[in-house]
Amino acid sequence: MDKVLEIHSDFFTASEANDYLGMHRTHITNLTARGLVQAHRYGNDKYFIRLFKKDDVKKLLEAGYGVRSKQKKS
Repeated sequence: MDKVLEIHSDFFTASEANDYLGMHRTHITNLTARGLVQAHRYGNDKYFIRLFKKDDVKKLLEAGYGVRSKQKKS
C-alpha cells in the first residue's frame, strides 16, 4: 500500500491527467502518440496501467495543451 501512495504522489493515471488538463479522455493518449509526454507503464506484460509524471502534465497545461481554468490550477 505504501508503494501505491508513493506512486500516486508523483504520477497521474491517464484519467487523472485528462481531468487535470480539462480535456477529453483520449487527450493524453494523443499527446503521448505525438511524443509530447511520456507514459510510464506500471505492472506486468498482461496487466498494467499507464502513468504520467505530474510535473510533465503540469508543463503540458502551461504550454497550452489543456483548457483547465486558472481558478482551478494548483
